[in-house]
Amino acid sequence: MKSRQAGDGWKVGQPNQVWNWLTFRCVRQKIPLEGTMAEATCSVERTAPIEGYWAVSDRVILIKLEGKPLDLDIIQIYAPTSTSMEEDIDAFYLDLEKAKKQCKSQDPVIIMGDFNAKVGEQRMDDVVGPHGLGQKNERGERLVEWAQRNDVIIGNTWFEQPPRRKWTWKSPGDGSRNQIDFILISKRFRNALLISKTLPSADCYSDHVLLMGKIRVKLRKQKKTKPNIRLNLDLLTSDTDLCQKYNLKVKNKFKAFEEIEEVEELWQQLKRSITEAAEEEIPTKERKTKQKWMTVDILNLMDKRRKAKGEQGEYESIHREVRRKCEEAKEAWLNEKCREIDIFQRQARNTMYRNVEELIGKKKASSTGCLKAKNGEIIMEKDKILERWSEYIKELFDDERKEIEVMKDNFAGPPILKDEVRTAIWKMKNGKATGPDNIAAEQIKALDEFGINKITELLDEIYETGEIPKEMLN
Repeated sequence: MKSRQAGDGWKVGQPNQVWNWLTFRCVRQKIPLEGTMAEATCSVERTAPIEGYWAVSDRVILIKLEGKPLDLDIIQIYAPTSTSMEEDIDAFYLDLEKAKKQCKSQDPVIIMGDFNAKVGEQRMDDVVGPHGLGQKNERGERLVEWAQRNDVIIGNTWFEQPPRRKWTWKSPGDGSRNQIDFILISKRFRNALLISKTLPSADCYSDHVLLMGKIRVKLRKQKKTKPNIRLNLDLLTSDTDLCQKYNLKVKNKFKAFEEIEEVEELWQQLKRSITEAAEEEIPTKERKTKQKWMTVDILNLMDKRRKAKGEQGEYESIHREVRRKCEEAKEAWLNEKCREIDIFQRQARNTMYRNVEELIGKKKASSTGCLKAKNGEIIMEKDKILERWSEYIKELFDDERKEIEVMKDNFAGPPILKDEVRTAIWKMKNGKATGPDNIAAEQIKALDEFGINKITELLDEIYETGEIPKEMLN
């Protein structure tokens, strides 16, 4: 296993974070967790309720999953190699200690990764089992001592397997094979670890092999959310026929409702007309794959490479062909994207900018789901995070000045003009996220004068009555 830059999984605070391949499969509320360790980046399906994660360093990362009745803490590590200085080892175990202290004592904790240590095949108390591999070294002594202090067991030494299911790393030239990757679990939950073994036939093109651990835990059932339908709103500016159909559909739907004067009902009527017409007339955006240049031929070659893993010469030959095909496919995809950018530069500039971002791999940062308390402690629990935000906002807006006297007299002003509404609408930027009403700027602009008239009518009604629709107060 090697440290590498985070890929298409969750974004992390620093580059070169260590991730292992995690898969979560949910069957009702019983969710067996399979964690395989290899040279890979993280890919986690959101079937598991994630509370948050904390990148302690470029060698240690903690993820917390919401469970029932207890949470599940997973610590992923990549220890310094045997050629590293002793200071690096000390720093690694300090980071590991920080992550472990962040876990509650009653919660199950799983620690897994490349420890670059050998614990041997001799049983030691209830920490190391009798089914290890090789002879214990100095790094292995330190790992065992740490495990004893923190009440965890080295899981994959407790399952009897043939040697080919035990070793996790082979030296260059296949001169020797050792067991240096481990899955550790809290002693209290050792029975939750059902099996642990390596999968030497798995094709990951690494000097490590996949280490699998099957763990039976019960995670909290996640509430099903309504899928967010992404409409291709760019067509409203580029396709005149579609824009006219959408405009007509909104008018017809609005006229179908009864005439009303209440502000709340008037807003709901306008909102339903816009959103329903958009869903019926505007096509949805196509879902994008992770590697847009990937082809079926390359996938077939990868499958062929996996089957040839035992034949070193053939395996290397197929691997070189896979790399060559990938480079050719990626080059062809990049050329096609450049051609599209050149076309959209003259027709649809917003689409051009999105294609440029897609081409250069620009990605938005996402939240880790955790905050720092005043004392520097990392908090992931929802109630504590809300308390911290409340505390921060109160301090931020703490104002000791005297309150300003509110004018009690009502002064009626002139009505809102259509020109003011028209100017405000056309100043709205396209391609921005929608609010609670799920209406984008493109949808309003496409309504032209009809939209301006109805929005002006709604705003005048709000101005005269003083009533504001509930959604506008959020």
